[in-house]
Amino acid sequence: MSLRSPSVREVVGAVGAVAFAVALVAAFAPDLLPASVTAAANEVESAVEPWVVVLVLSLVVFAYAVYRFWRSDDGTVERLVRDDDDATADLDAVTVDFDPERPGRAFDYAVARTVAQLEADPNADAWEADRVREDLETAAVAVRAARGVAPNAARAEVESGTWTDDRVAASFLGGPEAPGVSLWRRVYAWLYPARAFRRRVERVVDVIERQAEGSAVDEADRTDEGSDRGESRAASDGDNEGGRDGSNERDGDRGRDGARSTDGSEVAS
Repeated sequence: MSLRSPSVREVVGAVGAVAFAVALVAAFAPDLLPASVTAAANEVESAVEPWVVVLVLSLVVFAYAVYRFWRSDDGTVERLVRDDDDATADLDAVTVDFDPERPGRAFDYAVARTVAQLEADPNADAWEADRVREDLETAAVAVRAARGVAPNAARAEVESGTWTDDRVAASFLGGPEAPGVSLWRRVYAWLYPARAFRRRVERVVDVIERQAEGSAVDEADRTDEGSDRGESRAASDGDNEGGRDGSNERDGDRGRDGARSTDGSEVAS
C-alpha cells in the first residue's frame, strides 16, 4: 500500500489547525506552553508593531486569493475538457457504468465526471456539477408534486430548503435562504471537495427515494380507501333495493292472501 503525498489544502489546513490550537492555549492557558515559547512570543510582541502583523496577514490572505483565482480560471476548465487522447488520460480513465439502456446513466456519468474533475484539481470549476444539481432539483420538485404540492410551491420549497429536514440535502439544492451546513462539513468540503460532493449527492438521492416511497404508500392508501368506499356504497345500495323489493313483496302477499272487511272479519280472496 503506497502512501500518497498530502495536498496543498491538507497542509494549509493542518498548519491552520495547529496555529489555532496554539493561539487558544496562549490566550486561555498560557501556563501550559513551554517557557521558551512564551518568552519568544513576548519578544516578538514587543519588537513588532501591531500594524505590521495586520499587514503581513492581509498580504498572506491576498496572495492565497490570487492563487485560488489563478487556479480556477477558464483555462483550468478548458484543460479538463478532452481535446485529444493524452489531454485528460486520468480523467477519462474513470470507470463509469454507461449502459445506454439503463435509466439514469447520464446522471451517474455526470456525477463521476464531477468527482474526477475535483480529484484532479480541487480548485477547478467542476462544469458537470451544475447539471447534477439541476437533475436532482427536478427530481425533488417532481416528488413534492406527487405528494400533492403545487409545482411552483414545490420549487419554492426546494429553493428555501424546507422540502426536507436533512440540512445537508437542503443546503446542497437550496438557495441563499436554505439552511447552511456545520463548520466541520465546510472544512471537510474544503479539504476533500470530491468526497464531499459525492456524499452530498448521495444524501439528496436518499431523501428523494424516501419521499418517493412515501408518495407511493400514500397513493396506495388513497386507492384502498376509495375502493372501500365504493364497496360500502354498493352494499348500501343493495340493502335499500332489497328493502324496497321485500316491502312490495309483503304487500303483494297480503293482497293475495286476503283483506279485512269493515267489521274486522277476514275475507279470503
